[in-house]
Amino acid sequence: MNFGCLVTFFGVAMPRIIMTIIFFVTNWFENSYTTKIWPILGFIFCPYTSLAYMTIMLNNDHRLEGSWVLLLILGIILDFLGQAAASASQQEVDKAFQEIIK
Repeated sequence: MNFGCLVTFFGVAMPRIIMTIIFFVTNWFENSYTTKIWPILGFIFCPYTSLAYMTIMLNNDHRLEGSWVLLLILGIILDFLGQAAASASQQEVDKAFQEIIK
């Protein structure tokens, strides 16, 4: 059984769901970001990186240094992997759709 679409959905949806919950329940975004545009852009384009940045700013006195950089790099890698998985899933859907049309 192929669960590629389901895995892709959860990979894309979960960080955004977590960010939404954090936004409505806490004031962490206000404490982490100086503007409102970065969390919005992070929600749309790179949620893992935004969550990692928020964690770093809250736990390291608003400094990006030391081993915290590894957490930010991990967030960037997870965002790129999520985009790659979504792209691969879309290619599979396109291929299956082309076979149905024929």
